[in-house]
Amino acid sequence: VAKMVVNVEGGGSREEQARKAITLLKKTNELIAMDPPDLRSARAEFQATLDRDPKNVEVRRAFGCFLHGAGHREDSKAQFERALALDPTSAEVICSFSALLLSGSTDGEPGPSKEDLSQAQSLLNRCLQSHPEDKKARDLLRSMPSKEYDVGMLSPRDKGADTGQVQADHKESKGLQVTARGFEERKE
Repeated sequence: VAKMVVNVEGGGSREEQARKAITLLKKTNELIAMDPPDLRSARAEFQATLDRDPKNVEVRRAFGCFLHGAGHREDSKAQFERALALDPTSAEVICSFSALLLSGSTDGEPGPSKEDLSQAQSLLNRCLQSHPEDKKARDLLRSMPSKEYDVGMLSPRDKGADTGQVQADHKESKGLQVTARGFEERKE
């Protein structure tokens, strides 16, 4: 069986990008594990790697996650937006970005803003169009406040059905598109 390697906009194959991100994460984890953590050096490592390889989607995603964890929400958001510009269908980037958006805002209000909820829903719906079986995207969508968003688009698997039924449902849904209200007939 041949292994398919995708080249994402000049940043190398996904496999190469992931390998670079893993190497970088090992380095930065050592810096973060120090007592006290050396967040400044870890951030500099990410930035230096992106200066050398600005189209590496995986490093951008990892940097976005690092920045989110370090409390730099707007910088994190910018890294996720750049990563999505390079690979708009990356389930990993979409889910990481959505998790940031759903984690709440820094404006003093509890929970995410309506704009962030809307953007997260749009991203997750887009992810499920490209990756209909992505569990993390489904879980994030399910975690959204049910008063504001209808999660009726979730498959029977999410409601406890067996895998065979889900596959049958997926085959039947080829003419459907994901919308804010769930699945609707695709308008060609």
